[in-house]
Amino acid sequence: KLSGLLPLITSNGQTQVVQKLNVKGQGFSPKFALAWQATDDVLVYGSASKGFQYGGVNAIPVPTPGSTAPLTYASSSLWAFESGVRSDWLDKTLTADITAYYQIWSNAQVAQITPPAETFVANVGSVGVKGMELSLQYLFPIDGLSLEVNGSLLSSKTTKPFQDGDGNTIPAGSTMANAPVFQSAATLGYAKAFAEVWQTNSGLSYTHTSSSFGNIQHTGVLDARDMFNLNFKLSRPDLSFAPSVSVIVNNVTDQRKVVSSIAPRDAGTAPGSTEAFTVGYTRPRTLILNLAMEFH
Repeated sequence: KLSGLLPLITSNGQTQVVQKLNVKGQGFSPKFALAWQATDDVLVYGSASKGFQYGGVNAIPVPTPGSTAPLTYASSSLWAFESGVRSDWLDKTLTADITAYYQIWSNAQVAQITPPAETFVANVGSVGVKGMELSLQYLFPIDGLSLEVNGSLLSSKTTKPFQDGDGNTIPAGSTMANAPVFQSAATLGYAKAFAEVWQTNSGLSYTHTSSSFGNIQHTGVLDARDMFNLNFKLSRPDLSFAPSVSVIVNNVTDQRKVVSSIAPRDAGTAPGSTEAFTVGYTRPRTLILNLAMEFH
């Protein structure tokens, strides 16, 4: 049980308590798992688990007349079902994992914003999430050289109509915010020891993220993006203080893509106008130098 005082901040700066609100919630989070070692190189597994998220009180400092923002939001729960296969190939130099999952998210909690600047949490009746993940790891015949590849497919959609903070009905089947359909990543790594004391680790990584929506109303779109990162580390783990130096370059190609978007804050601005949005971009090309030592 959660309780709190909902404040109202008046124009002269004084705080007045308008009402006391209580939010009740209870949850049980069981987990069940099964695994079968089919062969020495193949493992089959499955699991079912339930999660619970507490509800709460929306603290809206200056309520707008006629606002539809709820004063409280309910607890949510999620059932997750997962099954997959883990396998080794080519004398265990290749590892392949594939996983499929399905989730039922009841009373999903979603951040909302309405004009002029009311931010609150609302419950979206129900969300169905299904997806698949694939992971491959390969050790090359060249000592120290490895490749890791990951990919995922995702569908995250509402299963019931939902009324947003502006009173608009979001139909069932709407894709949730920040839920790209496809994501992938690949890392080529190389580790090498020199003179039996110097240890080097280097890597080139690539990630791809497909476009998605920045909010449940689908008025803001997040860009598809491809990112490259580089890293190199030189260390002396044999010494007591294990000195190391690392050089990291993130976003090598200096991509500028929209990665976050907040719904329009101005009621007089037409939905979809870029001037009505607060957006966030990928961090520009960044060079990082790390010097480290360990003391025992």
